[in-house]
Amino acid sequence: LKRYLAQCSRTGSAETQAGYRRELRHFTRWRDQHHPHLHLRELDPALVDDWMSSLREQVAAGLMKPRTYNRRIAAISSLYRWALEPTRSAVTGIPRNPMPRRATYVVPKLAKPMSEDDLGMVLATIARAAATSTTARRDFVMVKGSYLLGCRVSELCRLQWKDIEPLDGAGQVHLLGKGSKPRTVRISATTLELFESLGRGAPEDWLFPSNKRNGPLTRQGVAARMASGERRPTCTSTRTVAATPMRLMQFGGGWMSSPFQRRSATARREPRLTTFLLSLVRVHLSGWVDGPF
Repeated sequence: LKRYLAQCSRTGSAETQAGYRRELRHFTRWRDQHHPHLHLRELDPALVDDWMSSLREQVAAGLMKPRTYNRRIAAISSLYRWALEPTRSAVTGIPRNPMPRRATYVVPKLAKPMSEDDLGMVLATIARAAATSTTARRDFVMVKGSYLLGCRVSELCRLQWKDIEPLDGAGQVHLLGKGSKPRTVRISATTLELFESLGRGAPEDWLFPSNKRNGPLTRQGVAARMASGERRPTCTSTRTVAATPMRLMQFGGGWMSSPFQRRSATARREPRLTTFLLSLVRVHLSGWVDGPF
């Protein structure tokens, strides 16, 4: 199990490893409770089907969400597929994958895109704070730049100046996506000016460096900083301005696309704005803008 967890993420993400570890812990606890005399390699399809039936009963009773069920099934199936690879099966002793195929629920997507008006409210809120704070100016570039690129938080944080390439009358951005998959997004001259408003540095410099370590901002670090910096707005007008974007926080989980990005060949079908970006708005509304990330 330790060896699998060390290799379950191709990028070495601690968050991904923690997620798999959590699901494996649930599975091994069930094994210890019902079949403590059996190793994982000795669990046959009939026994695993009993475990899956208990999960489905929890879903039917409303004690577990279908998404949680799907994630747990996928994690255990991934473990057995990993152990069955020819270079490992002789060592693990697992003769076959006891997990059945097509055992997951079909779950509709819950996230919804923001409207243009809501996005304008988000950007206007941060732009007002940017007039007096360098941190807010950087946040404005992060929010609007991610909107125009349609990229993930982690992809944005890893950008270096060598990835922002000016072209004749426009530019392009080289992104390193999930699973270390590179892609290139064409951008307009206006978007290029937005990023260069940060002040172009050396090719190896980060666009969004961390002032707490020698490297870029991380998604986890930014999210933790946003959580630690929460403050309630102090005036009625501020609460009114924040009302619409704050209600959208429940739809976090992806990114929102711009009209330009939707025309891109690499555009995702339903990118959405993340909870992380809306938390930036919460921070700027509260007047807390100068703290370090």
